[in-house]
Amino acid sequence: EIMKRGWAKKPLIVVPSVNVYEQWVHTIQELIPDAKLNLLGNLGVSYKGDLSSLKIEDGTFTILTYEGFKKLGFKDETYDSLSGKFGYISDDLEKHKTARDLEKKKAEFAAHAGTMKKGTRADLSFEDLGFDLLTFDEMHNANHIVSKVKLPKGKGSEFNRFSLRPSDLGIKAWLAAQYIQQQNHGRNVIGLTATPFTNHPLEYYSIISLVADKSLQKMGLTNANDFFGTFMEASNEYEFKADGEYKPKTDIRGFRNYRQFRKL
Repeated sequence: EIMKRGWAKKPLIVVPSVNVYEQWVHTIQELIPDAKLNLLGNLGVSYKGDLSSLKIEDGTFTILTYEGFKKLGFKDETYDSLSGKFGYISDDLEKHKTARDLEKKKAEFAAHAGTMKKGTRADLSFEDLGFDLLTFDEMHNANHIVSKVKLPKGKGSEFNRFSLRPSDLGIKAWLAAQYIQQQNHGRNVIGLTATPFTNHPLEYYSIISLVADKSLQKMGLTNANDFFGTFMEASNEYEFKADGEYKPKTDIRGFRNYRQFRKL
């Protein structure tokens, strides 16, 4: 339907495994018999084509597994641009930084770019392939993007005890989603999942950064702490750990501004 309306010409579908991949192929062929498919699989030895000369035609569907998706690379300027932007979802809230802070931030951006390039193929450029719509199946598998709420020294947040370890898949999904949204007026990223969220606010923020970056920016929610403060109600308690220690624990008690949250 999106293609019929002219909103996309080269959709990319990313799926978890070979079994799910085959289900997608079968379903597309069943529902759209004349569909033209680019079956790229995991971009491994089973793919017989010449990747360096691969061309994606308008009006075709491209299907990749997670493994193949992680091998797609971007041009250096895209890495530089987006690795710098990555700071907005994990940066601290200090507006005035010293020269040392700025140098440290540059090093962090370089590290982000290195993470984004990890495992990619030099002969594959996402931009040259021309994908203009990303459909990500089982998107909850890519919800580990934002690591934690970062604050200036001396400032606290009831959400700063939440943390996640960013995954390679999550970072690559964020990179592709940001690029697609920038090229398509903040649109054209579709996430599919039937798995409920856990009680972890960083998962919400990570997923929303994949599909609604422009809306987050318009609402002024440019960091995780502002997002949590707008929509989450925290409960701070203490609990005994398995090692016998008595430590503080933060849970999400509920949501606030729920109508606005649903709109986002």
